Parts: sequence; C-alpha cells; structure tokens
Amino acid sequence: MDWLPRDTALRAAAFAEVVRLQRLYADAIPWSAIAQGFVFEGKAHPLSSKAEGIYAPAGHPAALSIKTTVPRKNRDTNPYVDELRSDERLMRYAYKEKGGSDNAANRSLRAAQAHQLPLIYFWGVAEARYAALLPVYVEADLADEWAFGIVPGELLATAHSGTHVHALFESRAPDRRYAAREVRVRLHQQAFRVQVLDAYEHHCAMCSIKFDEFLEAAHILPDKHERGAPVVNNGLALCTLHHGAFDRHLIDVSDDYRIVLHPELARRRDGNIFQAAFLERDGQLLHLPRRVEHHPSPVFLRERRRLAG
Repeated sequence: MDWLPRDTALRAAAFAEVVRLQRLYADAIPWSAIAQGFVFEGKAHPLSSKAEGIYAPAGHPAALSIKTTVPRKNRDTNPYVDELRSDERLMRYAYKEKGGSDNAANRSLRAAQAHQLPLIYFWGVAEARYAALLPVYVEADLADEWAFGIVPGELLATAHSGTHVHALFESRAPDRRYAAREVRVRLHQQAFRVQVLDAYEHHCAMCSIKFDEFLEAAHILPDKHERGAPVVNNGLALCTLHHGAFDRHLIDVSDDYRIVLHPELARRRDGNIFQAAFLERDGQLLHLPRRVEHHPSPVFLRERRRLAG
C-alpha cells in the first residue's frame, strides 16, 4: 500500500481547496470553479471529471470524488442517478454502467471502501452548480441494486491545520440515519433556493430588491405539508423582510398574484420605510418568473390561506 501516504496528502490538498470554494460560494459552487482543480506537489490536479460521475486521479486506485448533475434543459435523464432516501441511513450512488459492474470507475469506489478513504461528493443543485459534501464514505456495495451506499462523515480540521483528519460518524444506526436525513434536507433545500432565485431572476417577488445576500426561497406550503415539496411553483423569492412577514401570514398572495396585506398590517402607520415596504405594496402584482410553470401554484396559495384560517 505504498500509494496510501501520497493519496492521503493529495486528498488533504483537494479537501482544503473544496473548503475554500465552500467559503466563497456556499452550497452553489459553479462548475467553472471546480474545473480549476487544486495544486498538489506543485502541479494542477482535477477535483472532478466533467464527463464522468466517478473520478480517480491518475495513478491512484481509489476514487477522489463523485458527482451527480442536474439534467440540462431538454434532457430528461442523468447517467448518475442518486437517491437520498429520508427513511434510510444510506445515500445511493449508481454504478457506472458502461463496461459492466467491474469497470475501472466502480473499482475505484470499491478501493475507497476497502481503505475507508474519504471522498468529495459534488451534488448538483442547479445546472452547472454544486453543493459539496465532504467527507463521504462508501459503506456498502449494493451489487443487486447496481449502486453504492454512501454515508456522510465528519470533517475534523481546525482553520489553522495544515492537514485534514477524517472520521466516520459513530457507527450506531440511528446516528447514521439522522446524518443522512440531515444531508438530504440540506441538499434539497439548497437546490430549492438556487432554483427559485434563478426563476425569479434574483429579485424579491414583492419589492424587486436584487441582492442575493438578502434573498431567500420562501415555501408556500411548508415542508411538513404533504404537498410541501421543494419545487419552484411551491416557492417565492423574497427578501428577508418580506419572507418574515409572509411566514407570519402578515402578507399573502392572491390567486391572481397580487400582494395582500393582513388587516392588522394594513392599519399600521410606522414611518416612510414601513410605508414603502408594505402599505404601498398592497394590491400590487408580484414580480413573476418568465416561465409560466414556475409561477406560484394557485392551488398551493389557496391551501396556504386555508391553513392560516
């Protein structure tokens, strides 16, 4: 296993670069940044492969990263289909099919499993943008399902450390289920935010403010509702001010997409800022997405008003 010490050092360098990208881009890292790769031993190395979902560095038997993309427009399928099941402790990552189950890419994930090497998981939240999960580990080879079982790990490194130390979550099954469930929620909510903000062209639907730092994806029907899926027509791009009012039912949206103030809010008089932010918005049309299928669902809006009483 003379390749393992160098492999560990290479992973540490790769992980450090991905942590840097997370600080810059949070959970929406552009592919253009990932494609820049990282520097190790004075040379540039890729973090991932544009063409393939499973990437192993040249000369290394174990994979460094896996990737799941969002299908491009007018393309319905993705060769690497993942499943983030809320009721299980494993995330599933599909085998590479071309070349059979024992092709080089699949073998590289088996090598990572055998040596319990940490991986980077680039999970597409929108076209050409990714959340990075690190570390993740291959815990199971689900041959009957043509998939690997992936579990999240814990990154144990201080900001001043020159290396990264990796550890699995505790092996108790309930903890693993919790970790996978938390990852699932995070990924789907981040994808929801990116897709909603894209649909609304990075404007608040109510006041048209255009600073991403102040924008959030508001749910029309909450997660806990049976129809509260993180899909664009169950969302609104709102600034933090209007999102807070919307969540408290102080401001609502009619079926014809007009802003409706709660009577309690409409009666208030609290200076020029309040006037501009709320009173002058009453009855105005939302700033809507260009694509009709992304418009808020009137069914969801009616159900929201029913739940509010």
